[in-house]
Amino acid sequence: MRRTVLRDGRPPELSVEELAVPEDLLRAGPGFLGAEDLLERVWDENADPCIDTVTVTIGRRRELGAPTAVTTTPEVGHRMADAPEVG
Repeated sequence: MRRTVLRDGRPPELSVEELAVPEDLLRAGPGFLGAEDLLERVWDENADPCIDTVTVTIGRRRELGAPTAVTTTPEVGHRMADAPEVG
């Protein structure tokens, strides 16, 4: 399956993980996903990433342009900004 992401009509340069993080956050709806949840869902089990890997990947959200697409709440997790209610 091929996936395409556009921001302002242009494709941002994203790694597989940088694409998968917002995808999983969108699936979570208005809920938050913690770094450990994202590690389990996004990264290959053989990659052996750490929590900092998630932080760095989320930090690259500037690639998605402004306004910031992902919000982070310390001690809670990450979610898509203005995520729609699912249900």
